[in-house]
Amino acid sequence: MRRRSAAACAALAFAGPLVACGPLATPSPERFHPTRFDYEAFRRAHPEAEIGEPNYLPFMAGRFALRGKEEDLLVLCRWEVTRFPLAVHVEAPAVSAELQNEFDRMKEPNAFVDAAWRALESWQQALGGVVSFRRVRGADDVDLRIRLVGEVGPAPEEGVQVLGTTPMRDACRIGGRSLWKDRVEVEYEVPEIRIYVADAHGLLPPDQVERNVLHELGHALGMHGHSPIPADLMYEVARDRRVDELSQQDVNSFRALYRQPNGTIYARLPRGQDLPRAAASAPNGPAQLAPEPFVDPRNGYSIHPGAGWRAIVAPRGVIVIDGLAWDYEASFQVIVRSYPSVASYLERHGDAHVRGGKVAQQGPLGVAGRRATWMRVLPLEGDMIEDHVFVESGDGRVVIVIMEAPKSLRNDFTPWFDAMLGSLVVRPPGGLAAPAAR
Repeated sequence: MRRRSAAACAALAFAGPLVACGPLATPSPERFHPTRFDYEAFRRAHPEAEIGEPNYLPFMAGRFALRGKEEDLLVLCRWEVTRFPLAVHVEAPAVSAELQNEFDRMKEPNAFVDAAWRALESWQQALGGVVSFRRVRGADDVDLRIRLVGEVGPAPEEGVQVLGTTPMRDACRIGGRSLWKDRVEVEYEVPEIRIYVADAHGLLPPDQVERNVLHELGHALGMHGHSPIPADLMYEVARDRRVDELSQQDVNSFRALYRQPNGTIYARLPRGQDLPRAAASAPNGPAQLAPEPFVDPRNGYSIHPGAGWRAIVAPRGVIVIDGLAWDYEASFQVIVRSYPSVASYLERHGDAHVRGGKVAQQGPLGVAGRRATWMRVLPLEGDMIEDHVFVESGDGRVVIVIMEAPKSLRNDFTPWFDAMLGSLVVRPPGGLAAPAAR
């Protein structure tokens, strides 16, 4: 990347007050804890922004201490799109004799190199061309080097194994203010990521190395934090990564990052502090349902979510929340399982619904003109109350509804839960298309 010379910087100083030669802000070690309130404020301030839901965009921002002020900036910073395709070199690991296994050809150095290239291809495919890479054989004149290290990953503490690192602290450099008040001038570059191909048990399988490269590439592409959702590729783990592809939330988040102008300010906040969080509450006014139903043809049901609530599609149903996937007060979840009766389902899975908590109340119920069973579960830890409803479909399925809210707000959310449960319609299954999130 080309840098300004000192002479050029001095000349630019005469261009006006918006140009700065020293760094406007420096990386802050303080973590930021996003809430749905600052996210909604960002969306209101950028109504034109193309941001798919669900996403974890706030967790992608880097935190910077603003020079000369007791204020921090949260900045969305990534490669300029003109840099793509990035020139990438994958360095084969030099595996020590102690780690080599002459009987396992699947773990030869080239197998790990191929795994890294598969990870790069996965990012290109998943984001539909938002990012792209080109293979460079030599280690010179590259944008990004993937260094595969033929050593056991470090263990900074007991039970923690680090199998990949990406130097993010200096990846984003804030040079000055922009002509636009909602962004700053940035330069972004990640020259290298390191991937260890062995742990305490020996060489890793190439597919695990591929998963580790997938995760670290997410950081190299602009993810300063981690996703709060365990099912996402960019969730923080230290060892034995299981997620092997980008989730819809991963895809939405990275597409949103590259659709925002580089250097967009997500939020301003007091030095070293978080933004104030509004007190937990139920939605104002009487319960209202969305005019259009959420229809799940695959699993055979429909419901009307609460007005303003978000519907997140799951493999066996849907989760409706009054906020975001990573920050909400109450949830209404529908799950469909193939069992002939509620009794047979509970015999197999009843303990999983209680999860060490306590059943406070239970009894029969009528839902959607069908027989149902209801039970209230009080977890041993936390302040949530869960109501579980099990509905027999009459055609070999059980429709499970789980309603969760804080104890202090359960009465406030009851009208919302009752309205959504009352809107449930059980239909014959058989559709192939997955419903869309709302």
